[in-house]
Amino acid sequence: MRLTDLLAAPELGIRALHGDAQDLARPLGWIYTTDLPDPSRYLTPGQTLMTGMMWRTGPGDSDPFVRRLVESGAAALIVGEALFDFVPEDVVAACRRWSLPLLAVPASVSFAQVTEFVAGQQAQRRLGRLTDGLIRQRQLLAEMAAGQTLDELVRRIARETGLSCRVLTSTGRQIASSTAPLAEPDVDLLVGQALAAQRFPTRVSTATGSGTAFLVGPASQHRALAWFVIADLPGNRPADRPEPGEDPDTVDPFNELAAIAALERRRTEEPIRARRELTDQVITLLDEDAERPEIPILLRQLGLDLTRPTVAVVAQAIGSTTPLGLVGSLLGEAVSHLSTPVVGSDAQGLAVALVSMPGAGPDSDQENPAGTAGSIAADTVRRALLRLGPALPGIRLDVGVSRPTEPAGLAGALRAARYARLLASGRPGDPADRGVRVASGDRATSAIMLLSAVPDRLRRSFATAVLQDVVEYDRRTGADLVVTLRAFLDANGSWSRTAQRLHLHLNTVRYRIARVEELTGRDLSRMDDRADVYLALHLL
Repeated sequence: MRLTDLLAAPELGIRALHGDAQDLARPLGWIYTTDLPDPSRYLTPGQTLMTGMMWRTGPGDSDPFVRRLVESGAAALIVGEALFDFVPEDVVAACRRWSLPLLAVPASVSFAQVTEFVAGQQAQRRLGRLTDGLIRQRQLLAEMAAGQTLDELVRRIARETGLSCRVLTSTGRQIASSTAPLAEPDVDLLVGQALAAQRFPTRVSTATGSGTAFLVGPASQHRALAWFVIADLPGNRPADRPEPGEDPDTVDPFNELAAIAALERRRTEEPIRARRELTDQVITLLDEDAERPEIPILLRQLGLDLTRPTVAVVAQAIGSTTPLGLVGSLLGEAVSHLSTPVVGSDAQGLAVALVSMPGAGPDSDQENPAGTAGSIAADTVRRALLRLGPALPGIRLDVGVSRPTEPAGLAGALRAARYARLLASGRPGDPADRGVRVASGDRATSAIMLLSAVPDRLRRSFATAVLQDVVEYDRRTGADLVVTLRAFLDANGSWSRTAQRLHLHLNTVRYRIARVEELTGRDLSRMDDRADVYLALHLL
């Protein structure tokens, strides 16, 4: 209901003393009746004040009274003429000065008549909106059941309301839209404001316009996994039209669209959850024996496009008790900016995603297309995860991204992604990262990363040739030679630091390393022998 509805009621005879067409088109809100000299403490933004002017003892009272109303966010002032038989000019002048719409109620009309009229009109409008909403929701559900896509439903709501509309995920992925995609900086602003909102609908804005965000799904869901309906961007709303979140006639359609979007989201995500256990099994098979013939078959069943190069991505949350399932969902959402992923977890407790890369762009590196595609994948994942910052306070995400590979190299890609995650974890913190550290394995910048792409059979052959006797000796005697060797190499060959780290006597460390040299036939004081043993340890 708007102020113009009061002016259009002949039985009330209310007149407008100040306010242009845009001011009088404001929503009426609820009417608060009082004659207190300072009612501001009892007003909430958007309310309309109705008064008999008992507070006015002289012309000097009007300006501070109206000023306090404006500061409280009042929508309008309605005054009764019963006390003076007219509205004093100083009241009109104060409303002009502070740009507050002013309406006058004739002495023959009581305030009770006005409030009863408003209550009746609002009740009728609520009933009408409820009826229209039920009809519209049934139509939307029927259309979805008949095969219409969410994109088609979004365009329908946009036509009905005259407002542009889109559905975005928490990482800025566009699910459906009635108009062209937004620029990436605008998406950054939108999802940041929506993720930080305390309640919905909420006002959001970009450099080019403003609008309203509606939450898709229950408020109890983790905000980092939310979807949002964004109405009316980028700024094509007429100047005299209220924000979508302030207009009941547009709030209802977008709330109903959000409910339909939640149903569509559950429908599309349920198969992904159902496949999670099978995905975990495939990841285990890749780690145990990447040459198993059933692996490609299972990957196709999971929906992975093996005709395109595939990237492996791993992630871990640091510094919190974030459930692995949440980390996996966040990772899956981030890599969905590339294509539909396969998401699971490995035996180390890392979230793992396998995703087929989309076609190479026109600016791809012809000399190293796989390396460029790996960089694109890492940059895409990083930007998507950075948008989650407002919803993940106190949580750090360490992410590793492999270079694209053919199906036969997936096990190596998975190892490279794990190693890249370790590199990301070791990087110094940067406030610009907002708790997200992403490292790419798109180029072989270390021997470990280079060998991670070597087929399993060759990796096992090399590691066995170098360390089989040491591993077997540990198995028989429990001497912990492998543990001591790893600590010794991590300490750059320092006897004392190794002893301190393992809480051993210095002579014990010397004896164990000598035993390793005897069993391997390697001299760990030589750089080439030490490099062989170091690589074999990492390839075990």
